[in-house]
Amino acid sequence: MKPLNAILCAITGRTKIKVEARDVQIKTRICNDMEFANAGEHKRPCPKRSRPKRPSPLGAGSRARQVRFGIKKVRFMVKKVHPYKKALCCKGEAPLHPATKSARTTKPINLLARVSAIFILSSFAFAQTATGVNPVNVASKSDLALPLVSIGSSVGWKIGAEDYRLSVNQDLKNASLEVFSPELNLNDYANKTDRKNYYGDELYAKNAKLETTFKLANSAKLQLVNKKFGSSLKHSFVQLYSGSLNVGFYPMSVQSAGNGKNSFQLRASQGVRVEASQFTVNVRGQFGQDQLVAYLDIGKDAIGQKVTLENYDADGQKEMVLSLVEPTNSIPLAISENLAWKGNTILVTPDLVGTWKILTRVLPTTKQFSNSVAFRFKIGGKPLFARIPGFPTPKTALEPAKPAPTGVLQVSARAIICGAVQPIKAGFKIKGVQYQAPTSLRLVPGTYKLEPDQMEGANTQTLNVNLKADIAANVAINYGVQLKPNVQPKALELSSGTSANLEVQVTTLFGALVPVQLELTSSAGIALGYEPQGQTSRSKPFSASVAVSANSSGKINISLGSGCATLEIPVTVVAPEPTKLPVKPAKLILEKTVDRSEVNAGETVNFTITASNIGGSSVSGIKLVDVLPQGLSGTALQETFDLKAGETRVLRLAAQVSSDAKGKILNTATLEGNGQKLSASARIRVIPAPRPPPEPRVSPARLKLTKTVDQVK
Repeated sequence: MKPLNAILCAITGRTKIKVEARDVQIKTRICNDMEFANAGEHKRPCPKRSRPKRPSPLGAGSRARQVRFGIKKVRFMVKKVHPYKKALCCKGEAPLHPATKSARTTKPINLLARVSAIFILSSFAFAQTATGVNPVNVASKSDLALPLVSIGSSVGWKIGAEDYRLSVNQDLKNASLEVFSPELNLNDYANKTDRKNYYGDELYAKNAKLETTFKLANSAKLQLVNKKFGSSLKHSFVQLYSGSLNVGFYPMSVQSAGNGKNSFQLRASQGVRVEASQFTVNVRGQFGQDQLVAYLDIGKDAIGQKVTLENYDADGQKEMVLSLVEPTNSIPLAISENLAWKGNTILVTPDLVGTWKILTRVLPTTKQFSNSVAFRFKIGGKPLFARIPGFPTPKTALEPAKPAPTGVLQVSARAIICGAVQPIKAGFKIKGVQYQAPTSLRLVPGTYKLEPDQMEGANTQTLNVNLKADIAANVAINYGVQLKPNVQPKALELSSGTSANLEVQVTTLFGALVPVQLELTSSAGIALGYEPQGQTSRSKPFSASVAVSANSSGKINISLGSGCATLEIPVTVVAPEPTKLPVKPAKLILEKTVDRSEVNAGETVNFTITASNIGGSSVSGIKLVDVLPQGLSGTALQETFDLKAGETRVLRLAAQVSSDAKGKILNTATLEGNGQKLSASARIRVIPAPRPPPEPRVSPARLKLTKTVDQVK
């Protein structure tokens, strides 16, 4: 901040002073309400005017007064201007809209005080001009962190979702997360009344509304926080979360709906830090003051990789400067234009390993009293999460009111399985905020409605808890798990002294494994053998085989425990059946005989065929065939009949021996039945006919020719 401006602001009150080196002239210019209201995110600057149109506050009709101090002539005009612009000159007073037009009217200034001020101012102006010091380039001794900002959905930013997260490096039982100014403070901007506690909340249309929702989840995407905030008339701390946090990352989102922006800051307990690779800050403050955007931790594993540092909607080089402070140097960063991304890419070398800081400064050439700028960091094309620094809130909010008394609500969950108890994990809600049991919550005293998550296969109910201050209340969410037993067969019938098996199965729709304890009782004379214990779930039914032996009839009762269904299985013992001899199978035999074994041709012979079943079973459909062979004539035999066990069937067949028959003749009968194929034969011999007596032998005639001659000469 320029010393000359500081003195002027201190002397003249809420006044905008512009110092020009030429002839040490002191001038001002004025913005009306509408012009300045549009000078926020919409970037419409005040019109330039060579001289003010209103009378000087030093007196009516006196547009300028001159006072000589030695060789220097000082001419000044003091005009009341929009208090937002005072953020650019007056340290200790944050800019805010005036409540009424009267706030801009001229106030009388004691002439003696003004003359004294002019003398001092001229000395400062001369010193600044003579030495050539540029106050903008003078860095402060400490870095000032910036508020975070959530831009409304109607503003027109299209940069994608911001990715806040909580990083927890050790298991914490009593972690907490608070947010400062989660609501849009109407007195911060819209109502134009709170000048001292300006934080950066803005609305960009008449009667506009803005709602901001904070959500926090665990690594399993189970929602821990879901709170929506509207508007209020003051800045204050609000607790977002209180309870246990295990080592890991907890994604967090902050989204605003409406036409405006909501500035806020997060405060986490020890062991928890806020990180993001894309986020938005509200750049505001004094000239020459370094303001801290974020820290980047660059490890040795990043050597050789490229880090990209981008910013969005910084509105150009006249609004601010950005710089990267790394272990060995300070590097200027590119400044983005209106509604555009711009950035730098840096190759990580060994000398760059360490902690980086991103800094910004407001310039005297700025045309905005505050400027929302988004940042996005990547390494190797992947998100690079930065540490979000804490923010020193306004003095009126640095020391929040003494917290109200609290009590501890310890919530557990358990499955009740037929009287048995098993601890489980379960979700529940209190006032719309999701939690995970088992957990410990610190809450203000009062009555709370605890709404357990529903689980398939189990019954539960809403609980009302009355929490008192400084007292721990223990609450257990009970889930009555429903088990369904089934047994096969439904009844047993067995002989005395014999055994059989019962197959028991227990099923449930409950997702987690729960214990099963079989309890079997039986009547006297019935003995049981089984494995009584096991587990069951939706995907893994319980099965057991029960061995049953009995000497007398009775029943078996199968129970899973108190409050669960009981099955009753009747057992009937029957007398043993008398011993039965084994039944012999049917067996057929076939025999064939003939009344004479030797016959003469032309005579008749009688064949006898005998079929018998010597087995223990009946046979039906027996087929018997006897076809006469050559040399015998008569009617062939073809019969179908049944034979009981031990029964015999006799059939006869007469045949005549042919007249020309000779030699031996074989007659065969065949039988088929009971899968058997039998044959039986009888043989006869035809007696040859007697030879006729030999005929008398007749000597053949013999002729003898004798020739004689009666005379021989």
